[in-house]
Amino acid sequence: LEEDGVQPLVDALKDEPANAKDQSAADKSKLTRQQAAAAISLLALNNTKAQEAIAAAGGIPPLIRIMEPTRADTMEAREFATFALADISLVSKNRDEVVACQGIVPIVSLLNEGENDGKKAAAAALARLAAGHTETAADIAGVGAIPLLVALLSGAHGDGAQEEGAGALYQLAENANNRLSITEAGGIGPLVVLLGSKNLRAREHAEGALVRLSIESANRVIIIEKLVTMLTS
Repeated sequence: LEEDGVQPLVDALKDEPANAKDQSAADKSKLTRQQAAAAISLLALNNTKAQEAIAAAGGIPPLIRIMEPTRADTMEAREFATFALADISLVSKNRDEVVACQGIVPIVSLLNEGENDGKKAAAAALARLAAGHTETAADIAGVGAIPLLVALLSGAHGDGAQEEGAGALYQLAENANNRLSITEAGGIGPLVVLLGSKNLRAREHAEGALVRLSIESANRVIIIEKLVTMLTS
């Protein structure tokens, strides 16, 4: 950061071959973008100054472009870009830019298509985009994220994805319509099961999500039934 190293990395995210038909150059550009996304994801981790600097250098739009499934970028590059956006979105104005740059759809696409780490990154990014923004939460639900997030609660895609999936559902449940959608997607049962998790953060996310879901009277009945079933079994 002190040596102004962010801008060259952001520029590398945009690397494209001069000749689109040159396969060797295309492969080299693809690798350059992947390595730049990996470096930026590491810089952004737990570093507010880096998160701000990456956005100020124009890093958000090319990160989103790398994530688009219609491009030829590798799954690894898409995952690195999503991890970077998840951390960059911890800064409020950056989060707004991600939404304005149409970042929600490619993030949700990774939630569907990605490997375990990709699903974890996508769920974390969605949680941070939705935090305190009910309209963004509605937009996320509107592109089909809720069933995909509920599917992460089983733990079949790893503890990290499970934890972040519960966190995303907690944030999405701030929106009234989303509370009903989470119930319809079968989210209450897995969230109740997570109350017994050894993972403290997953348990806290599940508790928070259930508290928000219980705002709807119909959900309270379902939650009580699931709790009783869990206790008796």
